[in-house]
Amino acid sequence: MGFTKNCRVCGHKLSLHEGAQAATVQPAVAVQQIHPQIPQAGPPSGWYVETPGMLRWWDGQQWTEHRRPADAT
Repeated sequence: MGFTKNCRVCGHKLSLHEGAQAATVQPAVAVQQIHPQIPQAGPPSGWYVETPGMLRWWDGQQWTEHRRPADAT
């Protein structure tokens, strides 16, 4: 006959616990997976035509308030 491990909580032989239900109610555990935001690929930052003759600065994520005439260098 082999050795049977003991329960770490009560010390009984684990074979005595087989098929038995837990005497205390175990709390439910909610698992939430968090996914990091992945940046969306888009146009690179730079000056883009807003209207004919006018450029607007795109910072790589959103339009800024910066504008300039298209013929300015």
